[in-house]
Amino acid sequence: GGIKEKIRAAAAAGIKTVILPRRSMKDPDEVPAEIRKKLKFRGVESMDQVIRFALNGAPRGKKA
Repeated sequence: GGIKEKIRAAAAAGIKTVILPRRSMKDPDEVPAEIRKKLKFRGVESMDQVIRFALNGAPRGKKA
């Protein structure tokens, strides 16, 4: 499926944040508003941004 189907599946699975290529950010507009309200969308242009968003809030290792 396309972006729209993946967004619907993410919402159904309880995912709260969806990371999309910035060029695909218009696609969520095709998803019903009640689904969009449950999600936070992040538009990215590079894998560095994906990693930062994906790991944001991840537990930090203890220093020895």
